[in-house]
Amino acid sequence: VVLRGMAPDCDLVSLKVLADLGGGDTRTSSVAMITAIDYIINEVNVARGPLQIHGLNISLGTDWLANV
Repeated sequence: VVLRGMAPDCDLVSLKVLADLGGGDTRTSSVAMITAIDYIINEVNVARGPLQIHGLNISLGTDWLANV
């Protein structure tokens, strides 16, 4: 039995928007996020024909208690 997920022919693209500040601390900015989205729109999906990237997932998390 071969198990396959929801989108077995899907390729994933990963763009780094977090800067490593050392000590396990990372940070991003709205500029980094917008630059990544702009790259997808204007560099990857620029050719005529089928879109290369069809969706976008932005998952950001933080340790809220440590920031109080």
